[in-house]
Amino acid sequence: MKQAVALLEHFQVERCGWIGTSMGGIMGMLLGATSLQKHLVGFVINDIGPELTTGAIQRIASYISRPPTFNNFQELKQYFQQVYQPFGWLSDQEWQEFAISSARRKDDGRWSVH
Repeated sequence: MKQAVALLEHFQVERCGWIGTSMGGIMGMLLGATSLQKHLVGFVINDIGPELTTGAIQRIASYISRPPTFNNFQELKQYFQQVYQPFGWLSDQEWQEFAISSARRKDDGRWSVH
């Protein structure tokens, strides 16, 4: 949430629409409950998981509280395959695309989720 607020402030966003899936939807709801709500002109949420089991919350918290870094892309892809395996099967190509779109390369060459 802090990063989203910092991004809006950095670019001096006065008005924006918010589209959020899963955690992005929850973040939008939280932003709408703060003084930043005056900047939100539209809001779309999808699949926010309004009811989560304790186990699901703990699993999510474990990888959000300390975003891991990886020495290479293969480690990153294996991490996503492990974390998101409960959500269904993907082909190797789909896992590849998922990992690429869900991570960034750091200045030191390692990979980090975003």
